[in-house]
Amino acid sequence: MTYIRILHQARVLGADSDGTISQSTELFLSTRLKIPSLPLDFKSGRTSVLGSTALGAVFVRFLLGKPEVQDSDALRTAIDQALALGRTSTLRGHEMGVDEVLYGRTGLLWALLQIDKADGEGQTRWEDDESLSTKKSILDISRVGIPKLCGVITQAGRDGATDFVKQHGSEDAMPLMWSWIDTFYSLGLMHGITGVLSVLLSNNLTRFHPKLLDEHGKEIAGTITGLCNIAMKSNGHLPMAVPRWPSEKARESSLVQICHGAPGLLILLAIAGLNEPFARRFYEPLWVEALHVASRKVWEQGILSKGGGLCHGIAGNAWALLMLHDTFEHALIPMECIGACREGVKKDLVKCGRLSGDWFLEMALAMLLECRNTRPFGDSEKYRLPDNPYSLFEGLAGTVCAWAEAALAIKAKLRKMEFEEKGIMSPSSTKAKEDLEILEARLGFPGIAVSIV
Repeated sequence: MTYIRILHQARVLGADSDGTISQSTELFLSTRLKIPSLPLDFKSGRTSVLGSTALGAVFVRFLLGKPEVQDSDALRTAIDQALALGRTSTLRGHEMGVDEVLYGRTGLLWALLQIDKADGEGQTRWEDDESLSTKKSILDISRVGIPKLCGVITQAGRDGATDFVKQHGSEDAMPLMWSWIDTFYSLGLMHGITGVLSVLLSNNLTRFHPKLLDEHGKEIAGTITGLCNIAMKSNGHLPMAVPRWPSEKARESSLVQICHGAPGLLILLAIAGLNEPFARRFYEPLWVEALHVASRKVWEQGILSKGGGLCHGIAGNAWALLMLHDTFEHALIPMECIGACREGVKKDLVKCGRLSGDWFLEMALAMLLECRNTRPFGDSEKYRLPDNPYSLFEGLAGTVCAWAEAALAIKAKLRKMEFEEKGIMSPSSTKAKEDLEILEARLGFPGIAVSIV
């Protein structure tokens, strides 16, 4: 996936004038990448492309424009199995939730949204008529499956909230809650509530579910408010789960990482702000207060000895701040939300009477620069080598994705500053097209965000 992303982004960044990146990437993808065709097994309830090698292969082949004939049947089977699942599935003696991003139905929903967007933006090149035929079948299956998956995931959230109150009472209960392990409900991005909500707030989901915000907007907003209340009670940290996960009670400090911790809440609040119809209707001053407090925690405690990866590394934490920069830079959050906040919040988030993402960008870039010292890219003794040092979520591949996203954000920021200095309020159609191209090249956090537009 990293190679596919970089191939798409290098051209927009102007970083491939001699064709070296595209040639080497194309060579790797065409001659060295062997994507297996494996049997599907959903007995564990794991239907996400991120946690299934077989489904992941179907997804990557589509993005490469090289689907195999059986891929459409495999995808249809995955969607049918996901829709047939109950709220939990038994695995190794535990009742496991089936809706998280990393292993569950939300990860599958994200992939279907990504497939649709990649086709709409022409990111994928098709090699022959057979591939085109398979492509059409996969797109049809995906577009039918998206609203159905959205429906079962939201209903599972309602049922989970009801069960939580029966199991634990009303304290920390929220309108939408998804089970994680047994009677624990994860709050983190990859395994819990913040991740599920982030995908449900994807900008292009409303095209398939036009009444999403009317039917579920209040529930989603109420759940975000519940998460923010929990974070504020925890001084900006987001616990692993409610009730508290046993090992967390014995920890000296809270986890500050994407899969469990405050960075997941920041990404959710960023995506909620980038979804303009949702932000205009539901964004609250409490959310702004929470993201400000949580951002400080990520800045103060987010340089992790685990290294530079996405899931539990520095790059993932930095990406959360980068996404908040996008939200405030595009000024989609109502100003009255900021006006109701403390003066310290307004000082950091408002410049010259307008929302500004500079505070977040400064922290994000500093953290991403520090990733250069982590292994395997650097050799600082401060950081240990990740278990999978070159992988997307633990290793260098994910860090490279974060660097590329930051480079695009910087390019957009410099163009904006140039226009402002020249007093250009309405760029020409050519320059406006170039700006849109930069935005569309922002592909978002893997597994969570489809893009920032």
